[in-house]
Amino acid sequence: GPDLRESGIALNLADLRTVLKDGLLLEKGMPRFEHLTDDQIRQLHAYIRARAREALGTRKPDGGPPAPVKL
Repeated sequence: GPDLRESGIALNLADLRTVLKDGLLLEKGMPRFEHLTDDQIRQLHAYIRARAREALGTRKPDGGPPAPVKL
């Protein structure tokens, strides 16, 4: 599957909820997850955002401040 850290849908909470709960992308093979609560979707959203920031180097994996950028 696609890397959700780079997905505009996954980075927008309302869009992510629509995909997961309402099945917006069913025709593209993405299943619907009707059993997920809004809190669980918020947690998934936070997790994806945190991993995206780590990949960009703007957040450390331990949640600490970002590493200094070397020029």
